[in-house]
Amino acid sequence: MKLFVRYIAVGLIAVTVGWFLLCMIYPWSWISSTPYMLQDEKKLQGISRRQLDTRIRRLRDEEIETFNITGNYLIDKYKENNGMMAGENGRGILLAGDEEMMGKEALLLYQINTVVSDYIPLNRKVPDSRPLPLQPLLVEIKKNRTTLAMSQLDYIRAKSLLYYFDRDYKPRYGFDWKLVFFENYFRDEQMEGKAVTEAFQGVVMVGAGFAVDSEYFKEIGTYDKGMKIWGGENLELSWRVSMCGGQLVHALCSHIGHIARPQPYLFPEGRQETEIYNYKRAVDVWMGPYKKYVYNAYPAMKHINSGNLTDRLLLKKRLKCKSFDWYLDNIWPELFRFEVNVMASGQLLNTKYNVCLDNNDYVYQSAKKFTARECNSIFAKQGFALSTDGKLRSSLNCVGTQCEPDGCFAILIDCLDPSLDRWNHKTDGQLQSDKNFCLDLDEDYQVLASRCDPLKATQIWKIVAIPL
Repeated sequence: MKLFVRYIAVGLIAVTVGWFLLCMIYPWSWISSTPYMLQDEKKLQGISRRQLDTRIRRLRDEEIETFNITGNYLIDKYKENNGMMAGENGRGILLAGDEEMMGKEALLLYQINTVVSDYIPLNRKVPDSRPLPLQPLLVEIKKNRTTLAMSQLDYIRAKSLLYYFDRDYKPRYGFDWKLVFFENYFRDEQMEGKAVTEAFQGVVMVGAGFAVDSEYFKEIGTYDKGMKIWGGENLELSWRVSMCGGQLVHALCSHIGHIARPQPYLFPEGRQETEIYNYKRAVDVWMGPYKKYVYNAYPAMKHINSGNLTDRLLLKKRLKCKSFDWYLDNIWPELFRFEVNVMASGQLLNTKYNVCLDNNDYVYQSAKKFTARECNSIFAKQGFALSTDGKLRSSLNCVGTQCEPDGCFAILIDCLDPSLDRWNHKTDGQLQSDKNFCLDLDEDYQVLASRCDPLKATQIWKIVAIPL
C-alpha cells in the first residue's frame, strides 16, 4: 500500500511513499518558521533555560534583520528561488548539496513525488519528540482503504512559535452556500458513547493535513487538474470522497501544528476570479440543483467558462456517486435547503425601515444577536424560511429569543437547541413565536424580541421571493 500524505504548517509538502519510508521519515517535522532557531534549541537541550532564552532572542534578532527580503532566513540564504515555478505557486526552491542528492535517490528508491514551496524546503527537518502524528491516520486507512483521514490542526504562533491547543476542543469543518469554509466543533451528541480514539465523520477537509491510500486516491480521480492555483479543491475532494463510496474522517489523536500566514499565492487573473472559477467547476459537477444558491451568491459565476468538465462528469458516472441531496441528508444536514420541508422562504422585509433580516455571515452554533441590513437578495446572507416544523431558519442557524437585563433580543442559534422558538407568520405581518414574542427592530436595525403589538409598524414583516 502507498499513501498520499499532504501536510501543512505554513506551506505545503506532498509525498507519495511506501509504509517503510513513512515510518522512517515521520519522526521528523517540517517547520515553516524560523527552523534554524529550533535546530539550535535542540542542540542546546543540555544548557540552562536562561542561556537558551538568550540564544533564542539573538536568533530572533537575526530573523528580523533578514525579514525585509522574504522573512525566511533559510530561503534567503538557500540556492535559488523561482517565482514562476509551478506547484503551489509559491517561490520554488531548488535543493542544494547533500539534500539535492538525497532527493534524487529518494525519487529512485521510493518513488517520492515531492512538491516543495519556499515555505517548506526539505532542509527544515528537525528531530521531533512528539508522538508520530501519522499513526492514527494509518490505523483508519488500514481499517478501510477508501478513507481520507484528517489530523486535528493545532496552532503555532508565528512570532513566538508557541504551540497551543485546547485538549477538549474537537474541531469539525463546514461550509455555507457561499462555499465559505469555517471551523466549528463536534456536538456533544456526536461525541456521545464514542471514545476519543475513534474516528469521527467529517464534512469537509482542511486544505491539507490528511492521509489517503495513493491507489484509492487515483481511483477517485486525484485532484481536479482543471482547477487553478488555490481555492475550492478541499470542498470538491471532500464531496467526491463522501458521495462516491469513501469516507472522510477526523482522527482526533493525530495532531499537527499550523502557522497562519498571509495569502502567498499569485493570482494573475485575480484571487476572487480564480476562486469563483474553481467553485464553478466543483458545483457544476457535484451540487446538482443546489448550485443555484452558489450562483446566487456569486452572480458573475453564470458568465464564467469553467473549462471542459467531461472527464469529471464521466468519473462521477463511473464511480456511481450519490446525489448532493444524499450528502446534505447524511453528511451536512446543518446546511439548509430553502425548498425542502418549508412553508415559505425568501427575504424577510421590515416594512417600516425597508431593510431585510440578515444572518450577518454568522455560521456558528452558539447564540448571537444579529441585525437587519439593506436588502441584497442573496440567499446565503438574507435567505430565511419557515419550515414545516415551525422553525425560522437561515442557511446554518435558526432564529430564537433571549432575554437580558436590558431587554429581549432575537438571536441566531443552533437549530437543534431544545429551547428553540417556533414561529408563525400571521396574516397581519407579525412573526410571532410560541413564547409570545414578536420579531421587532429598533432604529439601529437590531433585531428584537418584543411583546406583540399589532399597531407597532416595526413588527410587520413581508416575505419577498428571491429570484434564482
